Amino acid sequence: MKAVSRGLQRRAVKTLTGQEYAVTIGNAGQNLRGALIEARRVLNAFHAPKEGRYLLVGSDFELALLNDEKLNLAQNVGDSEAESALRTATLGERFGFRIVVDQTIPSEAAYAFASSGFIFLSGAPSVPQSVPYGATTSFEGIALRWIRDYDSLYLQDRSVVNTYNGFRSVTDILVGWDEANEKEVISSQEHFVRGIELQLDGASNYPAAASELAKITGVSDAKVWTPGGYKPETDPANA
Repeated sequence: MKAVSRGLQRRAVKTLTGQEYAVTIGNAGQNLRGALIEARRVLNAFHAPKEGRYLLVGSDFELALLNDEKLNLAQNVGDSEAESALRTATLGERFGFRIVVDQTIPSEAAYAFASSGFIFLSGAPSVPQSVPYGATTSFEGIALRWIRDYDSLYLQDRSVVNTYNGFRSVTDILVGWDEANEKEVISSQEHFVRGIELQLDGASNYPAAASELAKITGVSDAKVWTPGGYKPETDPANA
């Protein structure tokens, strides 16, 4: 059952890292506190649910967070929380995000998302009547089927545990307000707005100002976060 869980975890990571994100916050390592605040701003502008927000971080990103004094000094987070972070090497919650470390995602990456941004479902297949022994069960919230029969190829019993499973991201129809014409604007297509990506290094990536997503949410390359503040993407200093 643990082997099945590990396989499903790898599929979950592939779904998360393979998602096309509308916003990537780059160079977060130079100003981690500012990057987390910007991640909060973007998700708020995207109207992502505020409940159940997570920041899933790789091992290098975790190390950078733990070493960041602006995030962990007692005067910033309180004596008890700073002492706990120092003692257990954990970060708890920051700016509305529950921070969780995962060793299987890219070490320099982090993903800020609402828990409703991704869906995982599992179902236990039925036990065939021809199988001598079988049952359905669950392990860590995963529905499983167990069957045992005779393998004539190897002349021995075999035991199999499996499950039906599926992963997908959640996209949304967006609703905005057209100030000029004083009317609602509904997006012509669905967008993934319940999660964004952060990188310790590299350049930031925001939607083009002329795009539908930018016009409805106000998040665009006309206002790109950098460790030193906001700059338009066209500014040579931001290249």
